[in-house]
Amino acid sequence: MFLQQERKVRKIEVGRNVKELDSYCFCCFSRMETVTLQKTDGLFGNGIVKCCYGLKFLGIPDNLEVIPRYLCEQCISLKNVSVPNGIGAIPDNAFSECRSLEKITMPETVTLLGKFALNECLAMKELYLPEKVSVIDGSVFRKDWLLEEIRLTNGITEIPDNAFSGCHMLTELVIPAAVTAITKYAFENCKGMKRYYFLPVLPPKLSGATAFNGIPEDCKIYVPKGSLEAYQTADSWSNYASYMLEMEGDVL
Repeated sequence: MFLQQERKVRKIEVGRNVKELDSYCFCCFSRMETVTLQKTDGLFGNGIVKCCYGLKFLGIPDNLEVIPRYLCEQCISLKNVSVPNGIGAIPDNAFSECRSLEKITMPETVTLLGKFALNECLAMKELYLPEKVSVIDGSVFRKDWLLEEIRLTNGITEIPDNAFSGCHMLTELVIPAAVTAITKYAFENCKGMKRYYFLPVLPPKLSGATAFNGIPEDCKIYVPKGSLEAYQTADSWSNYASYMLEMEGDVL
């Protein structure tokens, strides 16, 4: 009987007097289209609306301090999300596999994007990262097939496993000067990539030779003037020496 009623739900409004929402409380309400969460001092569990395949609108309260993990995972009809001011992190899998998501607006308070946070957002073409973002975790933008434009912030120090793997439409990426490490499959199968601009004077540490798996033959890896030899002879970088050129001026 509960499952039959669950399939009929189209809209839910959670009032300000609700003190707690258990994890996955509305998970798999497959025909639900609207969820509005009022301002509350309560606790929200993980995956509240996970797998709500028909969800088109999610109202997140302004005073929410933490976005739950798996919040909207596999909400495949959701197109726009606005994250309220004060949120410091977009946690693991929060919007993973939101395959219709075109735009997510994040406040300047965000400093971290967790693992798979925006994985397989197949409709997203551009993404603005708040200036204070300093950590992006593994597979964060994995299989964002249509992503064409993203600017990494200056505080980022590591490009993690699978971060941009399968971003087929990305043609250009600037790697900030603070980056010291690039791990496995970070740029694997970026089939449309034309130009990488590496700003670190010293080559970041590569975890093996898989970071650029599937690099297009006509792709160029630009490095700072005076750093070409250091990049071409560094561990694992030597595999990509033929792709490298020195920059002639400022990128930004």
